[in-house]
Amino acid sequence: MLMMLMVTGCGLLKQLGELDLEDYRPTLTFKSMELRDLNFDEAAVDFHFKVDNPNPIGLDLSSFSWNLLLQDQPFLDGLNESGLKLEPQGSTTVTLPVTIGFEEMLGARELKGLDEVDYRIDGEFGFMTPVGELQLPYTHKGALPVLRRPKAAFHKLNWKGVDIGSQTANLGLVLNLSHEQGTNLSFLDLGYTITFEGTEVGSGVKKAIGAIEAGQTRKVALPLEVKLVGLGSELVKLIKNKKPVDVGLVADVDVETPWDFTIPLHIEREKEMSFSD
Repeated sequence: MLMMLMVTGCGLLKQLGELDLEDYRPTLTFKSMELRDLNFDEAAVDFHFKVDNPNPIGLDLSSFSWNLLLQDQPFLDGLNESGLKLEPQGSTTVTLPVTIGFEEMLGARELKGLDEVDYRIDGEFGFMTPVGELQLPYTHKGALPVLRRPKAAFHKLNWKGVDIGSQTANLGLVLNLSHEQGTNLSFLDLGYTITFEGTEVGSGVKKAIGAIEAGQTRKVALPLEVKLVGLGSELVKLIKNKKPVDVGLVADVDVETPWDFTIPLHIEREKEMSFSD
């Protein structure tokens, strides 16, 4: 929603003479909030403002202060004093880039089950005029995304038998995948590599895991056919005798989010596990 912001500092402008100053007073409009980038650690957003300068001469933007509040609580603030030249009798778009860390956001607020959090951004634009600095205050409200990293945990290590002839163990690793978003997340192909006692024993791709409902856990079975030849006698003995082994997993999967961003999720887990029939 666009919103015209009131201008203060009229006393400064009145000193310029008996002109009809209303026609020469700059105006400031909030244009949009753009989600520029998104991952499981942070969101990069751009706040765009439109400044109209009706004056026949250019103006210098001397300062730009901002305060970002989440759920009416202060979160981030800043002051930009780099300056910007506003063209005479024209419009200029001013962009404020802000990076929002989800760990900091979630650590201080109760946002369980929410996909968005209410924000308010306000501050002042400062312009240099022939008689001093003119302040344009602004404020705008909206909603920002809240994204949580999905959780992946070992569920069980299946033991389905050993083929003595081919010296192959038919196994399987089952993962628990879950998340705490307010809406569903869709998981695409998951590529994985599995190790036992630090030795790679298999890899593969689990195709199109699909949507996981908010607050639910999906069991994802990763097939594992282990060639025993060349593994080492001690490791082979552990597998054949169904003894506990140190299991390592490295996996990558793309996750579709509610904001038209598909985000890569990297998973690394390690745990001593016992075989289950």
